[in-house]
Amino acid sequence: MAIHTAKAFPCPELHELESLYLIENDLRLVRQLVELTEFVGGYLTTTLNVRNKAAVTSALVHYRRIFTSGVRQKLLKSDIPASWIALHDEVIAVTDKHVAHSINEYEVPHVTLSVRELGSSITVTGLRYGMMGTTEISACNFRRLSDLCCLLIEHVVVPRREGLEKRVLERAAGLSEQELRDLPDGLLVGKTKSPDPSKKRRRS
Repeated sequence: MAIHTAKAFPCPELHELESLYLIENDLRLVRQLVELTEFVGGYLTTTLNVRNKAAVTSALVHYRRIFTSGVRQKLLKSDIPASWIALHDEVIAVTDKHVAHSINEYEVPHVTLSVRELGSSITVTGLRYGMMGTTEISACNFRRLSDLCCLLIEHVVVPRREGLEKRVLERAAGLSEQELRDLPDGLLVGKTKSPDPSKKRRRS
């Protein structure tokens, strides 16, 4: 009976290939989150709908991650067709300046006195809080973000990933049986330790 296991295979293409798998996962997740969002009368609201708020926030952050340098490689703005650049720029800006960080006045809080007037007298009864805000992204552009993710998957990520997979397998085909046996274990469920988020990792 054959035994199937995993072997680590260090090669030049590996880091980019691993990054592309993560990027593809993020892009597909964004599409799924758009599908989960409820549109009422063609409009997108996140003020009173917690599920929508969570879906929109997660979708925008996961899209932003794809274009952020760190421990994995990233996609570049030049990977995006010219006709989609405006949408991309809007998503990056609203994520950086509103969703992930409070920088621009997308939301403006107001604390006022609550007063009671009776005849000629006026008294303070407490405080009132209110907030004027702008929806993170329009319903139309949120739907279009899903289309942009589909385009990036089909025309950027998958072709690159498949090309790298072919090159890695071609390299592996040149290994002798002994060289293959001597390779260290790869990712093994129950044995491989999860990364420690408190420790620094190498950056791309």
